[in-house]
Amino acid sequence: MAAPEGAEVGIGALTVATVGLVGFAILVSQGAALFHAVAAGGAPQALDHHAVDSLLPAMEAVQVVGRIQGPGHAIDTLEVTVRVDGAASQVDLGATTSSVSSPQGAGQVPFQIRAVRDADGSLRGADPVMTKDDLAVLVLDLTAAGIALPPGTAFRLGIQPPDSRALTLDLHTPASYGANRVFQLS
Repeated sequence: MAAPEGAEVGIGALTVATVGLVGFAILVSQGAALFHAVAAGGAPQALDHHAVDSLLPAMEAVQVVGRIQGPGHAIDTLEVTVRVDGAASQVDLGATTSSVSSPQGAGQVPFQIRAVRDADGSLRGADPVMTKDDLAVLVLDLTAAGIALPPGTAFRLGIQPPDSRALTLDLHTPASYGANRVFQLS
């Protein structure tokens, strides 16, 4: 049974309204705490930025590319180009996790970081941190997680920074791969 026309827009609007209401509730509770502290003669405490920042994704996906690296006919590597988004000033990529969920399997997926733009050198080293002007590619090894994405597969990609909401993408592989080995995913 097909969804009624416009249902997708209605669900999207409901999601935006819900996130907005939760954000408003956090800001109101923080404002009330500040008001009560001042009214009681105490010093006001700072706004809990962690509570506000956790509502917003700290990064944005610029592009997602699927690759067939091995001998099979399924995508076994994802390359996700990301940058810092919103009010966040940085993202600790060293503490970030990624996951993929599809009909063929689900689980945590290890990734490597490839710096595309890293003027301050923050993406290099043992504790990579992506700052506001950086651009990085997260290379996800699906094979290491036992996941392969054949043609015509709908899947969910999750990237979870340590201090913000997860970046969640619902994507589809092309209906057919043919002789191609690299695919722009949407």
